[in-house]
Amino acid sequence: MYTGMIDKDFMGLRFNPFRPSDRRISHLANLGHPAAWVIREINNAIRGKDADIYSSLAEATYGKDNSETELLFNTVWFYYAGNYSAVSSGSGAADFASELAYCFEYGENSFPVSKNASLLLYKAGLQIYSDRYQMELIEEYMRNS
Repeated sequence: MYTGMIDKDFMGLRFNPFRPSDRRISHLANLGHPAAWVIREINNAIRGKDADIYSSLAEATYGKDNSETELLFNTVWFYYAGNYSAVSSGSGAADFASELAYCFEYGENSFPVSKNASLLLYKAGLQIYSDRYQMELIEEYMRNS
């Protein structure tokens, strides 16, 4: 599955704003591929369809080690930008969502401009951060009880 810095299933795949959907991405997402699921939800947001970026990103990164999240981040980033992610896996899903949101908002790093995708990514990042913070509080409470 691992070929350099991006998943080999995504070699040669790039976002095309003029194509109504990407069948390969949809097929991989339906098979449960985490990066494809995240990409499909972002593509849905770009195209104005219902999108659940929070669930896809939270599920794709939950309980994963740094090498798995780095592969996910780079695969998603490469699909839109054509280069490797500037965000490290150690920064977490919330930071990654915020960085993606910024790129979609302003068209940075060759990303397509999409205010809807940007808004949903900012919301997803905040929700992931909030969820993780609440879990830390619960764990601390349990330790001190």
